[in-house]
Amino acid sequence: MTKEKSDNEKKFCKECGQQFKEMDMLKVKRKFYCKECAQDVLHEKESSVKVGGTGGINIVNQQTQTAPAQEFSAGRKILTKNHTTAIIISILFGWLGVDRFYVGHTGLGFLKLITVGGYGIWWVIDIILFATKSIKYVRWE
Repeated sequence: MTKEKSDNEKKFCKECGQQFKEMDMLKVKRKFYCKECAQDVLHEKESSVKVGGTGGINIVNQQTQTAPAQEFSAGRKILTKNHTTAIIISILFGWLGVDRFYVGHTGLGFLKLITVGGYGIWWVIDIILFATKSIKYVRWE
């Protein structure tokens, strides 16, 4: 019974205002149109897109640039750094934590800065870690 009711239900065309059965109507963007008006509406939208008319959608030619995909491990971003530069920084300025700042470990860099390289012990350990590429969350070039 509900199917018969929905088939016989009448709707008004948004364009011409005439009344039609719902099965004779087309729905375009939440509005019902008779078949003739729906073709006209769709044709207007297509021509406005092609021509760039004021009544429809204006398409602007834009170049899109996609950023390189970033890698994450355990929720942290993986940085790509030069291995030779990191070793030189670690030997010369590791006692100030500059090597850790270079690879993005700002918290450890700050701790090394405050403790002057962990009283020299942490500085030597980090030189070994950098030389063996054992620092986490870094991809070496």
